[in-house]
Amino acid sequence: MKKVVIISLSLNILLLGTIIFMYNNYFPNKKDIVKKEIIVRKEIKDNDSIIDKTDPIYVYRSQKFSCDTNAGSSIGYSLCSMEKLRFIDNLLNGVVKHRLKEFDEYIKRNKEGVLKAKGNSYFVNCLRINIASKENFVRSQKVWEEMRVLNSEEIHLGCDGGSACGGITNDGEIKYVLERIEKIKVGGPCF
Repeated sequence: MKKVVIISLSLNILLLGTIIFMYNNYFPNKKDIVKKEIIVRKEIKDNDSIIDKTDPIYVYRSQKFSCDTNAGSSIGYSLCSMEKLRFIDNLLNGVVKHRLKEFDEYIKRNKEGVLKAKGNSYFVNCLRINIASKENFVRSQKVWEEMRVLNSEEIHLGCDGGSACGGITNDGEIKYVLERIEKIKVGGPCF
């Protein structure tokens, strides 16, 4: 009887040890999780340091304007904000042209794909999507331009009569254009 108890007890201890060992291997301890999280955070932080210097928003924010040094008066501020608005408008035009060119390139590829791989629904669907997306983009750009005018008028009404109202209105337009550039960068054609 003592042998059975000793063997049973030994097997239970061995089973318990195996369960603990397997549990620790299957569920990592808190220290390992924290170490892995620190590594992941470091990798994310390292990847954040990569800056796309061709990004229009980066280009605008890093641009040094000569008028920034003498924009102390309300007229100087208005003129400086006008210079910045012209600059950001050129960036927006470039982004819009680039997006339209992108759509045209993909539409051309899809047309070639439809001709080469007859019966392939992928190219047919992408062609349909890209044509519709391009038309939608053009329409949305026109509506955005109308909204820009209304937004500018709303800002101007809020500061009407103030000596720096032109600059305030221009700054509001700059913010609106930056938001539009950001939205355009997010969307894109069907590959």
